Amino acid sequence: MCDDPHEDSYHIFFHCKTAIDVWNAANVWHLIAPSLNQFDNAPDIIFNLLQKLSASQVENVVTIMWSIWKSRNLKLWEHVSESTVTILERAKHLLECWRKANRK
Repeated sequence: MCDDPHEDSYHIFFHCKTAIDVWNAANVWHLIAPSLNQFDNAPDIIFNLLQKLSASQVENVVTIMWSIWKSRNLKLWEHVSESTVTILERAKHLLECWRKANRK
C-alpha cells in the first residue's frame, strides 16, 4: 500500500503507514502494539491477538485486517488509493452486516 518493494503481511498489516493510521483511527492500536513487541511476523501476531482479545475485539480486528487487505488489492490491481476513513468504514459496515446476519 505504500509502494515498498519488500511488502509482506507484517508490513501490510502492522508497519505500513496506512495500516497504522487505520488502527489508530479505529482506536485499537493499543490492543495490537504489545504483540508487536513480542513477535516479528504477522502470523504469530495474529494468532496471539486471537488468543488474547475478547470475541468482539477479535471481530473488530479481523474485519479491519480484511479491509486493509482489500485496500491493498485495490491499489495493486486497480490503482485505486483509499483513505483511512474509507478503509475503516468498509470494516465497520462488514462487521455490522456480519453481526446482523448472525443474530440468534
